[in-house]
Amino acid sequence: MIDVPAVPKDEIIDTLCAGDAFMGGLLAKLALGGTMEDAVVWGHKCAAIIIRQVGCSFPEGGELPDPDEV
Repeated sequence: MIDVPAVPKDEIIDTLCAGDAFMGGLLAKLALGGTMEDAVVWGHKCAAIIIRQVGCSFPEGGELPDPDEV
């Protein structure tokens, strides 16, 4: 079982595209040779970044944080 880290309610802006971000992170990690477990964790981290934004957009400043640092 893989734990899903909670995002504080006050940081959730918009859940639009959270699933797309999850799948993008998961597939990217698999393409880079990661295990399925690592890929799922990365997917969760990518979704956590996106739900803190309006729509499927980059954070202010134009750069996404490294999912490993979220």
